[in-house]
Amino acid sequence: MSSMEGSVMKYPEPARGSTEASSAKTSWPEVVGMSAKKAKEIILRDKPDAQIEVIPVDVQVTQDLNLNRVRIVVAVARTPMVG
Repeated sequence: MSSMEGSVMKYPEPARGSTEASSAKTSWPEVVGMSAKKAKEIILRDKPDAQIEVIPVDVQVTQDLNLNRVRIVVAVARTPMVG
């Protein structure tokens, strides 16, 4: 179990007067369980300027704030096999 597992990062809301719309989508719970490829398609429909990063579950990542970055965390869903 990762020390980050179950934790949720909170990001500040855009400041009033910001160029970003207040109704801009910031999370996509509907993609949980989908392939990374399909999740990426859906996220890019809502946020075309997103910089998508697909990362394995227990990989350490930077904690810097980047409002264009969306990280898709993936796990191995099937037993890897030769062939």
